[in-house]
Amino acid sequence: MAMRFSGLDLDFEALPAELPIGRARVDASQWSSCARAVAAVGGRLVSMWGSDRRDRGAGFVAHAAYALLNGLAWVELSLDDPAAGWPDLSGNFPNAARLQRATADQHRGIQRSARGRVCLLPAREIDGCADANKQGGKNEATDNGQ
Repeated sequence: MAMRFSGLDLDFEALPAELPIGRARVDASQWSSCARAVAAVGGRLVSMWGSDRRDRGAGFVAHAAYALLNGLAWVELSLDDPAAGWPDLSGNFPNAARLQRATADQHRGIQRSARGRVCLLPAREIDGCADANKQGGKNEATDNGQ
């Protein structure tokens, strides 16, 4: 079932929960416009995290959850090229800088490109770092398995 959030021009999949929660898969442009729209209507960035879905053939995914008057909007951005990163949210939400850093550190690396994007580097791509996935296995706390 689809749901809408005022101010956001996206169709969200309604998730079964006690409060209204919707999830939408977005591209990089929609990721940025969603953050701007949430900020414009006075919404808040609740959290931002990443997941490694390579074991399911889906690669890396960046997630952001926003609190709005009519519920929680969760957006997912597939990172086809993790080194290209995702658009920076900190221009609209200053707390995003720390969340983005934590997300990238979870995968053992971060770079900021000249295009204002946050770049995630998996551990195996950074000299001297062990692959966290091989050491610790699947991270249930950050990968919801969907």
